[in-house]
Amino acid sequence: MFIPSPDLLAERLRDWRLQQKVDLEDVALACKMPLKKLKDFENGQARLSVQEIENLLNYYGLTADQLLSEGPGWLKNAKNISLMVIIAILVLLSLSILAIYAINLRVFNATAIKPLSEHSRQAESEKIREMAPLLDSGDSKQEQPLQGEAKTPRKQALVMRFYGDALWEQTPPDVSGPSAPHVRVYTITALTARPSLPDWLNEYRQKTDRIILNLATNHALDAGRNGVRASLELLQKAGLTTLGLGTSNQCYQPLVVDSPQGRVGLLAFSAILPQAGWKAAPGNFGVAHAYEQNNVVAAVRAASAQVDLLVVLMHWGTTFAQQPAAGQLALAHRIIDAGADLIVGTHPLTVQQIERYRGKYIFYSLGHITSRYQSSQGCTVVVDVKVEDRDIAAVELQAGVLRRGRASFALSGTEKEVLNSYLVKLLPAERAGMSDGERSSPLLVR
Repeated sequence: MFIPSPDLLAERLRDWRLQQKVDLEDVALACKMPLKKLKDFENGQARLSVQEIENLLNYYGLTADQLLSEGPGWLKNAKNISLMVIIAILVLLSLSILAIYAINLRVFNATAIKPLSEHSRQAESEKIREMAPLLDSGDSKQEQPLQGEAKTPRKQALVMRFYGDALWEQTPPDVSGPSAPHVRVYTITALTARPSLPDWLNEYRQKTDRIILNLATNHALDAGRNGVRASLELLQKAGLTTLGLGTSNQCYQPLVVDSPQGRVGLLAFSAILPQAGWKAAPGNFGVAHAYEQNNVVAAVRAASAQVDLLVVLMHWGTTFAQQPAAGQLALAHRIIDAGADLIVGTHPLTVQQIERYRGKYIFYSLGHITSRYQSSQGCTVVVDVKVEDRDIAAVELQAGVLRRGRASFALSGTEKEVLNSYLVKLLPAERAGMSDGERSSPLLVR
């Protein structure tokens, strides 16, 4: 069987799309693929997985035989074959109508057009999979596992766990839950210069596929740029990922988590900085900030076009405030409107309102899980996000209380009741209005 090169394959699919006058944006939407990836594929700058090729063929109405036809006349041959198939279908439909009429409109049990049998479907897929060595190269992000030793099974949901503010030097609690997270996302309030990684990072990275440290906070550069760079080098050597620090060209680009369940992008911004010189800018190492909200919205819109799901981490709000400010609500809505699928907030050191806007969750503040003050009290929440088939399948919340500067999730029955009564007041309106039975949901303490 003739097997075209990757470049020829991309050229053939592009020619067919143009011949049929199909807009590439419509293809991306129908096939649930990033528009940028499709553009790069057609330009010979990216490769697609077997499943993605199958999706394109189904959408274009092509078969593997048509795609793999040898010679420059393949497009004409494909069109002729398609035309013959259409004519055959019309003839069969006409015969079926005559047959139905001939038996006085009784049920005609023999189907005029039969779908592909299971054997035929498997054979069709097998033809495409013969191109697998050309399609699934190291450039194919769709098929790559997460960074780390473990690979998430294709049918298993990707679980991402988001924590509140954490100290670099203090060990955060190792929260147990219904599902073990594949990715942990910590917001580190400040890096300090040190010769080695904190022990807790070395321990926890053995328990999960990937650890991501969000560094876009108002304490990000407390140790000075040289001290922070030294810590970043340690993290990089250890294979740990950070976001929120760098030049504006670096930190306004999404960090992408590739998994079989889809591409999840993360952006991080701080709306609070102690001095203007900390702002990331072209050529200036600093913090990704939200002072120019139009830039945040533009970054979100650009990132959402590159991934299946986009999570935005916001360090904002007033310390110890019980509710977000009106400006936070407005900015959160703009971020969702621009294409974000989830917003996770930190900084106030309290658990704040949980909003659902246009079907997307906004956690304005998760509180903090470690504190430099032993007398710190209050509660904190940890959010588990389950990703399946390029969508958020579930959001689960676990709540804990601060004891001696560290969150504890081993709660007594009374503590659970108190936390549940408090969290109900923070839930979105449509959830707060549910019955007690309905409110025993993944968004409450169990």
